[in-house]
Amino acid sequence: MLWVKLHEFLGIFLFISGLALTLWALPSLFREPSHRFFRALRGLAYTAVFQVLLGIGLLLFLGLRPRDPLHLVYGTLLATVWHFLGGLEKDGWFYQSLKNPPARTGPWVAGGMLFALGLLIRVYLTGG
Repeated sequence: MLWVKLHEFLGIFLFISGLALTLWALPSLFREPSHRFFRALRGLAYTAVFQVLLGIGLLLFLGLRPRDPLHLVYGTLLATVWHFLGGLEKDGWFYQSLKNPPARTGPWVAGGMLFALGLLIRVYLTGG
């Protein structure tokens, strides 16, 4: 089944990329993330949103269910967290929408990426 294989491939891609971006974000505790980091993070978020939509399609149209229903919740929450973190760049949509934006976004990004790593592990372990 092509759609199932695509979902599996994207899952592996997101796991590896999410781990790599989390490691890239750790120095952000002490300095601001680069524009390249935010661009990569937004790309990861968009891929995760596509992955969630693909998973919902597999559920609705083919009746395929994950081993644990929490897989759907963790995946959706992970895509959402990455999307909001990607908007924390100084001229990003989320940063601009904050009433009192933080002077330094680096620690927030690093902490958010560590939180997202926990979600990523839960998504991976509850799938299947």
